[in-house]
Amino acid sequence: MNKGKDSNSAMDIFDLGKTASSAGKSAPEQILNLSHKTDANASSNSPIGAPSRGGTPGSVHTGAQIVIHSRLAHSFFFGREPEVELVGEKKQRVVKKEGIVGLIKFGHNMKYVWDMAAADDPYADARLLDVEAAMNEASEMIKAGIAHVDDLIGDLGNISIGDTRSTKPVELPLSFRTPYGFLAARLLSEFDDLVLKVLAGMHMGFIMHDDMGQLYKKVGNKIRRAFHLSGNFRGSGACRDDFAANNQKAQVALSRYGKLDDDILSGVRRAKISPRIEREDLRS
Repeated sequence: MNKGKDSNSAMDIFDLGKTASSAGKSAPEQILNLSHKTDANASSNSPIGAPSRGGTPGSVHTGAQIVIHSRLAHSFFFGREPEVELVGEKKQRVVKKEGIVGLIKFGHNMKYVWDMAAADDPYADARLLDVEAAMNEASEMIKAGIAHVDDLIGDLGNISIGDTRSTKPVELPLSFRTPYGFLAARLLSEFDDLVLKVLAGMHMGFIMHDDMGQLYKKVGNKIRRAFHLSGNFRGSGACRDDFAANNQKAQVALSRYGKLDDDILSGVRRAKISPRIEREDLRS
């Protein structure tokens, strides 16, 4: 950014009144005259010189990309659909192999949980807390794994190790409607770094194949659990006011989903990253 240009622009704005005064006009008069000259399409019903609205801005979209080097991380990005077989005359669906929730499906699932939490469903808040805790556990295990690999490699004397990278990394777009999708993408990037470190240790003979497999399994299970928690959630159909009134909606929710901790039910404890509750009486 050209700071000099920005500072000059700022000086021009603040010096406008001085320049206008020297021309015999007040600063507001000068601004109106400038607007009138530059906006030829202004509505005839608008004040003289007022600029046209030009429509309203659309919704804000955040786009990003992730670069993946390892096949393991790549598989977590896309996940795996369940293998289903139709059995019998009635063609009943039987799951032969369970699917794996990948990053894409996780982001899609979390949008629903997020919306239910915004609607003041305390069970959705409880699920956000579970996902948050599971993601934190996975991240801590990844960091511990990286530290463990660094200890195994140890001091190499005069040997220096360069970055371990794929010869053909894959860049994939990221587009999520809740922060949890991007947080999960960061988790996947951390896992990708761990895999690369382990592969480097194997290439140099500091890590055995069995050790690598155990580490991948432990960390992978943590990530799978965090992603899996995003699914199989259904809104309770009740909000906190229903529970305070102990009405029929609250009773049905309690019978289906069980009792919640009091601090979650009251809204005192929520996930660090939670949506703003959209109930009319709670809007500021």
